[in-house]
Parts: sequence; structure tokens; C-alpha cells
Amino acid sequence: MSEQRATATFELPTPAEKGVRCAECANRVCAQVGSMPGVFRVECDMRGEMRVDYDPGEVSEEDLDAATRRLGVDLAGVYAHAVWRVAGLD
Repeated sequence: MSEQRATATFELPTPAEKGVRCAECANRVCAQVGSMPGVFRVECDMRGEMRVDYDPGEVSEEDLDAATRRLGVDLAGVYAHAVWRVAGLD
């Protein structure tokens, strides 16, 4: 049985608080997607993109997209994000 390989790029979920990207939440999403059946590799970057190498015979691009969105909603319900502006530091 041969494995099929495909690659898809998804936008990582962004917290509602002013579009701030959280590296920890990005890592959480990537780890969860990476543990899905049929996923070979996941790469995330701070530009807000997640690249997934997967077997389309086991998981669809639509399933990966839905999981990414669901995980973003789940994380937003568990973790709060804040932006702190600090003046006077070098």
C-alpha cells in the first residue's frame, strides 16, 4: 500500500485581541494538527501560516482546515491574550 502525499497551507487562527499572533497558541495548533491520522509533517511560522504534508487518502484538506479553525476557537476559549505597551525601555 503506497502513501499519497499532498501539501496544503492554512492560515493560523489569530486571537481576537487586535490580531496579535501568539507563538504558544500557534505551536499548540500545529502539535494538534500534527497528531492527526494521515499527517506527515507540520511547519508553522510567525507570519501566521501552517504548512501541512499529509496523505489525502487518510485525511482531506477540508478536514485539516476545519480542525485548524476549531482548534483556534477552542484555544480562544481557554487562553487570554493581552498586548502590553511598555515605554522607556531600550
